[in-house]
Amino acid sequence: MGQKLSRRDFLKISASTSLLIGSALTFNNVAVTTIDNESVRSNIVQNVETRFSACLICGQSCPIRVDIVPNSRFAPMIVKHNSVSELDQWFAACGRPRLLFEMWDHPDRIKGPLIREGNKGDGKFRSTTWNEALDYVAENLKRYIDKPEQIVVFAHQGYEAGFIKAFFKGIIGTPNTTAHDDTCFLGNAQGKRFLFGKPVGPGGFYSDYVHAQLIVLMGRDPINGLVATPWTKALSAGKSHGAKIIVFDVKRPRIADLADEFILVAPGTDLAIVLAFMNVIINESLYNSNFLVFYTNAPMLIYTDTMEPVKLADHPKYSGKKTYIVYDSYDGKYKLKTDAYNPQLEYSGEYNGRPVKTVFTLLKESINKYNPKWAEEVSGVPEEKIRRIARLLAAYAPRAFIDHGYKGTRYRNESMFYRVAGIVNALIGSYGAKGGVAWPKSVSIPSPLNIMNIKTVTPSAKSIAEHWSEEYPLVVDDMTSMLFIKSILEEKPYPVKAAIIYNQNLISHIQGSSKVEEALKKLEFTVMFDVMWNETAPFVDVILPIPFFFEYNPITLVQASKTNIAQIILPMKVIDPPSDIDVRTPSWIIYELIKRLKPEIADSFKVFAENPESIQRKQAEKLNINFDELKTKGVIALYNEPLYKVPIPFATITG
Repeated sequence: MGQKLSRRDFLKISASTSLLIGSALTFNNVAVTTIDNESVRSNIVQNVETRFSACLICGQSCPIRVDIVPNSRFAPMIVKHNSVSELDQWFAACGRPRLLFEMWDHPDRIKGPLIREGNKGDGKFRSTTWNEALDYVAENLKRYIDKPEQIVVFAHQGYEAGFIKAFFKGIIGTPNTTAHDDTCFLGNAQGKRFLFGKPVGPGGFYSDYVHAQLIVLMGRDPINGLVATPWTKALSAGKSHGAKIIVFDVKRPRIADLADEFILVAPGTDLAIVLAFMNVIINESLYNSNFLVFYTNAPMLIYTDTMEPVKLADHPKYSGKKTYIVYDSYDGKYKLKTDAYNPQLEYSGEYNGRPVKTVFTLLKESINKYNPKWAEEVSGVPEEKIRRIARLLAAYAPRAFIDHGYKGTRYRNESMFYRVAGIVNALIGSYGAKGGVAWPKSVSIPSPLNIMNIKTVTPSAKSIAEHWSEEYPLVVDDMTSMLFIKSILEEKPYPVKAAIIYNQNLISHIQGSSKVEEALKKLEFTVMFDVMWNETAPFVDVILPIPFFFEYNPITLVQASKTNIAQIILPMKVIDPPSDIDVRTPSWIIYELIKRLKPEIADSFKVFAENPESIQRKQAEKLNINFDELKTKGVIALYNEPLYKVPIPFATITG
């Protein structure tokens, strides 16, 4: 490529326009690049072509536009945010995709298919042809066709991550596919399961920073780290509108400079603080009783000798849900909640000669020992600060909340922390409120396999997650990377012989890299789909290089994650790989493998390799999106605001 533009210089150029939204200057289709005081204005490029894509460096999938710069001395492309309209004013592309030009011809790119020579871990490979590599992969996978549960699939992210997992599960028949969630946000999501009846990840909520009056961040920095940009802009807007920001953290994060108050907390003790918040809010009667009665099971009567509901009955409105007995203070009678005029929140008494209390009463009793003085001893945060902030949350409610968080694998008590923080938000009624914790409006993009009406199978074997569920009750199928490693090493519930690794650096991602290395060495056969050389590569048998996401047209539309307006993106090929890089798309590789593994159904997969746009068009049709408009704009936002109401019924028994 000739002379390189350094990361520092490029970011200096980018930063000159605005926070997180930099680009080269463009006037009448003429891009002008400046580097400090160097005079490079002679590098004016005529006829810049703009193309669209979705950034996949992290899980956010921000819509981006890319200016192709022909004959550039520095970079073949300049990446910007793809603005849809005023609807997405809180979204942007951060500094990472703006450096994609550096990755395009990075020296660590895998230049072609490789087959291992020598011992696993030595990193010795020989170059080979695609035909030989695919024949080699197919011949090895055939050994497990009759016992597909012996194959595990690690698929992190990428346009085709879902397709890869669906293929190996629905066509090959393995029940064992997983993403990286158990090393990322699963602890957070499982804490929410106890509130909403199922795990809810960080993309399942929308913290309405823009309209909030008080934002409490605990171990959370929305202006720094991964998946930050949409939250950064929204938080900045909220701050400019007068929102107060209080930050708890084990170190001074960047967000502390923007915050009204920063409080240092001992590692792993956030749970003590939110328990004390709950103590203050309940004991000082600062809670929103109407919210609790209407949206929660707080007035449900429980037998205190068995801790079971007094009675459950079919809900008259929500199919499959249950209503329950409450004490109606209107006439002093026990009734089903759906028949009660004024269910009492705090109540103790007898029902059929047995002692009963409401859920709220039991919660109040259980929280008594977790007072601010106790929390100070545990966390080091002064009692008076804890008490004051709890009162502030109630005073500013419902436009106040403890942020629902992002990652959740730091401490053993992480799930309980997020569970209690969620209860605090419910106590003050911030769920569903403008300026509180709202729900994003999203859609489900149909699977390419379903779109093409390809018949799939249900795996016959029990999954690894099912096997471990008794010992690990919070395990979630398809989120079991670490348990896969355990199963490989212990050969439970059955021997695992082969692994497919798609865009996931296991040794880097999974806690305990030495165990991961041991597991990879134990496997009989491992194939890796990836773009760059990484720490896992030396331990696999075959490496099949795939393009960067901006180098091909994928088989699926993409939805920007963790946003509130359902941005549907058409990822497009932006640029060819460098001439010395011999890569193939994931869908082409799958088509070639199916020809070798199950030739009788190969014709139905030809469309994935040869006409990905036809699949995208069918997806757009299912979503009632004009595909030609999408092709012109690159992204369409389906909504203009999140859901400002509580979307009952939930997955809990009572809804």
